[in-house]
Amino acid sequence: LNRCFRAPFEGVDGAIAEAALDCLFDLEPEAVLDVHNNTGRNPAYGIVHQLDDMHLGLVAHFSHTAVLSDLFMGTFVEPFLGRAPAAIIECGKAHTAEADAIAEAGIRRFLRADHIEPVLVMDPPMRVLANAMRVELAEGKTLAFGAGPTDASLTLDAELDQLNFQLVRAGTRIGWTRCETLPFRVVGPDGTNRAQSYFERVGDEVRTVRTFVPTMITLSVAAALSDCLFYAADQR
Repeated sequence: LNRCFRAPFEGVDGAIAEAALDCLFDLEPEAVLDVHNNTGRNPAYGIVHQLDDMHLGLVAHFSHTAVLSDLFMGTFVEPFLGRAPAAIIECGKAHTAEADAIAEAGIRRFLRADHIEPVLVMDPPMRVLANAMRVELAEGKTLAFGAGPTDASLTLDAELDQLNFQLVRAGTRIGWTRCETLPFRVVGPDGTNRAQSYFERVGDEVRTVRTFVPTMITLSVAAALSDCLFYAADQR
């Protein structure tokens, strides 16, 4: 049901999502959590669509890192905007003991709380990223991971996921391309392709042209093709 939680609620999954939301709206929840893991080497972090002490308080049960997102893609938490504090929690790489432990500990803290505790002061302080852009492979292009160029339209460095949540400087090589133009898009809330504001082609290399923080880099071709290559965010 992921990304089915918005009109027009098409198909069986859409109908289930709409019915579930109707039930939950009737219950008027005090807060909403959508707990996930993913396929890359990521630390635990939260995603919120509103930046205030209450939303950060939800994330704080699991992590000291929050991403403020202006991208709306039909996720479970989006319909609760304006109704209740809501956060997506990414607990780390799937099928790892660390991610399972983070999820369990955070859910236990959340369920034991008498009320939502706003974040006022944290030690260490909450790290906040914003202006997340979605980096997507262009239609008809192919993808591979490796230590150098391959026959694919885009080859991303096989160690690229080590850059997750690291500050990446301009001039950093992320991979190689056989195409004359960048074989991917960088898309924000307005749908405009901003790839050339973030990357450039230098010979057969793909390099960054500005500083940003990548998140959710995956080394799974299947995951990257079904979702996206990664997100590019700004450090606040």
